[in-house]
Amino acid sequence: VGLAAVGFVNPSRRGSMMNVILVWFMLSGVLAGYVSSRLYKAFRGRAWQLCTVSTAILFPGFCFGVFLFFNTILAFYHSSGSAPFLDIIILAAMWCCVSVPLVF
Repeated sequence: VGLAAVGFVNPSRRGSMMNVILVWFMLSGVLAGYVSSRLYKAFRGRAWQLCTVSTAILFPGFCFGVFLFFNTILAFYHSSGSAPFLDIIILAAMWCCVSVPLVF
């Protein structure tokens, strides 16, 4: 909301606010990987690979799935609030190629 108030995000561009939120969330994978590994090590966990994969895939995958579900409903009703298909493909590629490796 702050970026839209300053003018970095154009409100007339379809789905731009949600895309900015998802990109910000994706880039926070570095912090998520660090915090989860430090907490897991502090509690003397044994299966660190499972912890890392869960951090990289479970919650972000759930969030992306909810976004995709609601965007599909918006596209079905021909709403102007739905994100374009190319933006969704770009977000999925950024999640797979940027966010997941940043967690490790």
